[in-house]
Amino acid sequence: NTDAIPLCHSPSGVLYVVSQKGRTVAKLVGSRLETVIASESLPPDMQFKAFEVFVTKEEVIYLLDNLNNNRRILCINPAESLEPVVVGQIPTEGRSFLTDLFVTDGGTIYVADWDQRKVLAFHPDSPTFTEVLQCPDGFHPVALLVQDRSLYVSMVTPQVNGEPWTGKVYEYLLPPELQLQ
Repeated sequence: NTDAIPLCHSPSGVLYVVSQKGRTVAKLVGSRLETVIASESLPPDMQFKAFEVFVTKEEVIYLLDNLNNNRRILCINPAESLEPVVVGQIPTEGRSFLTDLFVTDGGTIYVADWDQRKVLAFHPDSPTFTEVLQCPDGFHPVALLVQDRSLYVSMVTPQVNGEPWTGKVYEYLLPPELQLQ
């Protein structure tokens, strides 16, 4: 399917893709994509239009949902149920567009917000988001990776007056214990 853009390779080696314009999550089984969950099969309040997907080593699926500007993070644990659970709702002050997410083994969820030029972190047990990083002037976060105590952020400067996009990857050392409220 040619519209399968967001994808994630789980730590256990399974490739997941979001297709059908963000409305279906599928995984690669052999050489075929097998639907895990389709938005249309869910109640209206839980339907999604996923912009990004992240899968943990336990095969728990996290989605950035932007249907109707929801700006929420959904969690689907196929071992328990195919019903999504809202684990985070991005605060709605001003514009916000989420471009990536990363979930640590400890359950901390990092999200990149293009419009706010920030990286936020939270734990599903807490409704509060902590600002981890404000990007330098002119840069917007597009991709995240957390490894050991480092946060890696791919940032770009948007095209201006016909100049091409430019980008860099930055490494930020995280505190030993990120205090999430």
